[in-house]
Amino acid sequence: MKRCLSLLLLCALTLLLFGCVTSPTAIKVNGVSVDAAEVAFYLRYNQSAGSLEAVKAAALDQISTAELIRQKCKEMKLSLTKEQQATLKQEKEALINQLGGKAAYLEYLNASLLTDRGYDKFQENALYYQLLYNAVHEKNKDIYTGEYLGQFFTGNYLAIRYIAVSRLDNDGNPLSESADAAQKVKAEQALNEMLANNADLDAILEKYNEDPEMMGGSEPLVLSRNEAKQEYPFLLPAFELEPGDFDGVYTTDTGYYILIRSALSANYYSEHAEEIYYNAVDSTFSAQIKDWKEKSRITTPRVFDQMTLENLADYLK
Repeated sequence: MKRCLSLLLLCALTLLLFGCVTSPTAIKVNGVSVDAAEVAFYLRYNQSAGSLEAVKAAALDQISTAELIRQKCKEMKLSLTKEQQATLKQEKEALINQLGGKAAYLEYLNASLLTDRGYDKFQENALYYQLLYNAVHEKNKDIYTGEYLGQFFTGNYLAIRYIAVSRLDNDGNPLSESADAAQKVKAEQALNEMLANNADLDAILEKYNEDPEMMGGSEPLVLSRNEAKQEYPFLLPAFELEPGDFDGVYTTDTGYYILIRSALSANYYSEHAEEIYYNAVDSTFSAQIKDWKEKSRITTPRVFDQMTLENLADYLK
């Protein structure tokens, strides 16, 4: 009898020590708590964003978006199907088997700054995103008329060439102050030559460009505004130019740029109609998420301020 009581007491102590230990709240989205263990993963994921402030801003944006999407799905009674839930379970079991069992799985999570509940939530997030995306698309499908898409195309696409003069060495490190100054002078010389009467832009691009993508008489890049934000943020000022105009010198951490906006080809719209349609749908969804976020209550308790890239493992509970 005493042995049985000892085992029960041991189990109770185990639950007290481990089962009731929870990670503290680090973010609240409309009153819903996001624990520090989940935030730790996002901070690690965004560690290349630069300063701790930039890392935290990126993590906060991603977490609040994911949480808001789940909340909106709940409001709209959008839930995962039994088939989706079964697929997630099967994929998780396959990962555990691939890693060599539950102990190896937990070790894998720990190395990735993930908890088991965090892993499940991240796997679900992509499905909730698609549920909400489809619902917003269905609600707004009648707005995508030919006139609407034509206006969207005009305001959100551009053709562009550019001159890039690098501020980094061959290893990707910043140039010395003197070398950087020389590169800036080079970019200014290119701009001055472009401003001269009867300037040969093709020859000037070939002479000064240090970006392989724009060498050898390259055709203009055709980009949507969203593509520019994600892949070519240094080209965003070109949306303020008229076709045929150029401007610079624009300075970023990586280089000096002169932007040359070109006219879009007459048949580009018809050849890329499906892509333009779905970019318009994406834009509508992004705008809806932005509006919801602006109306949401997103707060960061003191724990969030205390988190650094050095102490993230302390919050993995």
